[in-house]
Parts: sequence; structure tokens; C-alpha cells
Amino acid sequence: MAYVGGAWRTSGYVWRKTENGWKTVDATRVTMTNPKEQPSLPAKTGKNESDVNQPTRYISIFRNSRELSYYRSLGDVMDKLDLNGALHDYSRFLYVCKIIQEIVEHKLLSLGSSSLTYLYNLIDNAVKLALQWHAFRLHVRRLINITVKIIEKEYYHLIGSLTVWKDRLKHLRQCELKLTNDGVNISSENDHLQLMDIPDDCLQYIILFLSDHRDIISLSGVNKRLNYFTNESYTWRKLCQYHFRKEEIEKYSEKDYDWKSIFKILYKKYGIRQDSECKPLYLCDQCGFVYWQKYGHPCSSIIDFAGACTPLTARKLISLFST
Repeated sequence: MAYVGGAWRTSGYVWRKTENGWKTVDATRVTMTNPKEQPSLPAKTGKNESDVNQPTRYISIFRNSRELSYYRSLGDVMDKLDLNGALHDYSRFLYVCKIIQEIVEHKLLSLGSSSLTYLYNLIDNAVKLALQWHAFRLHVRRLINITVKIIEKEYYHLIGSLTVWKDRLKHLRQCELKLTNDGVNISSENDHLQLMDIPDDCLQYIILFLSDHRDIISLSGVNKRLNYFTNESYTWRKLCQYHFRKEEIEKYSEKDYDWKSIFKILYKKYGIRQDSECKPLYLCDQCGFVYWQKYGHPCSSIIDFAGACTPLTARKLISLFST
């Protein structure tokens, strides 16, 4: 059997650019009677590269793989995993933001010029999408705040011109200001209902939808009324039940601890639960591919994937490709 692309692990599909976007075409069905039915492989010419380049969205952790083009830097990893495309997916947005934050906090000084440019464009696109969707503004603002602090401290050690980095810092501060001011406009007219006008039980019900403890702590500093509901034992008990298992909670609930203290203890010991709507990258333990579950496993040699693929946290992903 002929393997498309020269790699025996490939799935037997090639990408074709159509009017409706990129689509996969089965390239393994070769009919001897009618060779015209076989889809032709894209010619490697430099005339129209946009029609030739195909998104891979997966990468092998084996750097010296003979079948696959190896990665040279974190910029190659971000490009091959199509993080920019994943950023436009609502269900993967927060996961990509966590990857960006992990790179900024631990790998920023070791990045090359092309990787820094790709990372900066990712942050810029995250800001545009947060403003367009009117969602994730708090997460992106935290990401920009961390990035600005690190660049201000280390921009003398970063690759590139100081003038360029000062311009980027100025642009990031403007983006942070946009995210701060792009909130919900509350009219000052008396005939419009405001947040503080709703009853206590409705206000408490709204607070219970917050799954991030940092949001609850930030909300407690708005006024006395919100501070009362955010520090209620019922709010933190529901937060503990959302993030931790029953047997983990029972170890401390029988002791003389309030629910806010129990959450702090469990958070330090176990960490918080990953959001079920956040779609992470997966690592196949058998073939060493890192891939998005949305596009399927790229390896065709495995039939049963149960137990063979594990989700990757942002920190684990960066550690896999650290040089």
C-alpha cells in the first residue's frame, strides 16, 4: 500500500482548498480501471503557496522522526498545532490562552524572533476575539497584565529592537485599557434595572454561576452587598463541590473549617478542575503524536485508542517540547 506523504503513520487523507475552506480528500482509493478517480497530490511549486500548504494540526514529540518534518523551536510547535486557528474556536480559546501564558511565564527569554512574532500575534488575536465575542475579557486581561510585567522587567534581554518592544508594550497597554472599558454599559437613568436592583436570592443565584474563585474574590471588592454574598458559606460550599470530589471534601468538612478555608486547602493540594467545555490537546502514548481531538487521531496504525491517549495541560505540553 502506498502511504501518502511518505509516512506510514498518515491517515491516507490530503487537504484540498475549496470555496468553503479546507477539506480532506481520501487519497488511498486508487482504482486501476479508472486512474482519473485518484485525487492528484498538490504540486510543490512556489507560485501559489496558499493552495499548496495544508494545515497539519498535529506534531510528533520525537524530534528526529524520519517520516515527519521535525520541529526546530516552540514557534514551529505553535505553527504546526495551528494555535492561531484553535484560538478562533470558542471551545479551545481558554486552553490556547493557558498555553500562551505558560510560554510567556517560562519560555519568553528563550524564544527566537519568529517565535516571538507568532506569540505576539496570538495575543493580539486573542484581544480582538475577546472584544468581538464580548467574552473571556477577564482572562485575556490577566494574560496581557502578566505579559506586560514580564516584558517591562526583561525586555533588555529579549531578541529584537528596544524600540519595537516599547511599541509593543504601548500597544498591549492600549489593549488592556480596551478590555477594561469594554464592559456592559449600565444606564444611569432610573427607569432601567441595574444589577443592585435585583432581589437577594437572584443575586446569589447569579454568583453561583462563577466557577473561578478569582472572579468571586474580585467581585467581593465591588460593594458591601456583593461582599456579603461572595463570602457566604453556601457560595464556597458549591464551589468546592464543583471542583473537587466528594471523598476529597469529606477529609476536611468534618473538621472545624469554614468552606472558604476548605477550598483554599483543597486548591493548594489538588488544583482546580479543568473546564469540561475546554478542549485540550491529546498525546498518544503509543505513537507519540500530539493532536486535537476535534480532527481525530492522525495515526492509522492504532484501532483502539481507549486508554492510549491522555489530555495535556498547558504546562505539560510546553515541557514536552522544551530544549
